[in-house]
Amino acid sequence: MTAGFTVQTGPTVAQACSLAKVSQLVGRTATFVLRYPVEPAGAELSHIGSRALDPDEEITVIDGDGGTVIRGFVQRQRAHIEHGPVRSWVEVAGADPTLAMGRQSRCDHHTGTVQSILEDVIGRYFEQKHVAPIQHEHLADDNELIQSVDDLAFVRSVAAQHGHLFDVGYRDSEQARIWQPVLTGDVAATIRINDNDNNVDAIELAWDVERPDTIEAELVSFADKEVWGRPEPGAQPAAPSTTDPGRTTLSAAGRPRTRRVIVPADTAEHLR
Repeated sequence: MTAGFTVQTGPTVAQACSLAKVSQLVGRTATFVLRYPVEPAGAELSHIGSRALDPDEEITVIDGDGGTVIRGFVQRQRAHIEHGPVRSWVEVAGADPTLAMGRQSRCDHHTGTVQSILEDVIGRYFEQKHVAPIQHEHLADDNELIQSVDDLAFVRSVAAQHGHLFDVGYRDSEQARIWQPVLTGDVAATIRINDNDNNVDAIELAWDVERPDTIEAELVSFADKEVWGRPEPGAQPAAPSTTDPGRTTLSAAGRPRTRRVIVPADTAEHLR
């Protein structure tokens, strides 16, 4: 077991866990990987086929202070078996409860404020939720909000159109939340390493420049197909660096990587 963490599931399985890894990207579904050593257990191998690690079984990872790091459900397993089997293991991977929101496509239409629409959809899966105020309103008939994807994709798409993110937090208790990121203000945390008062044991840094850094976007009227705001090539400047105002993300990446933004229609008046 990784120092300072415990796993809640079947008691035997929980005690045997040798590694717990939790990963989360901002505004995305959090995932976990648990590794268990495999040992002979009579005619069977331990943890292989354990009911406590079956698909959709609930697992909770708790930190050293008793706070929940993630609560989720088993998605898949990976077993590594060696002759012996001294160095054999089985890994169990899963994700937080937003996983269930993406399992079924829906065709639906919604009216009301964006906030109330998102609250209704999220409420199908979570008892506790917090949706930031988004007062833009969709009225019946002409301006209904049309859903043609699963609930997870729908919620994330609508939230993103209004500059918000959707994920699950565990500060006091599990809560689904629609929130707007704040990119200014004081530093939220300081990471110290190679110091007598270090608060982490290891840091791993990685970079990847193969991401779009300039965009082309235009609006098309669904009534007469007129194009509004067609951009000139290279008209969108690269964003300035957050750490060095004199340097742009493009100068860091080397060459531009351009993408055209295509936004599907999602209101009744646009779908006529």
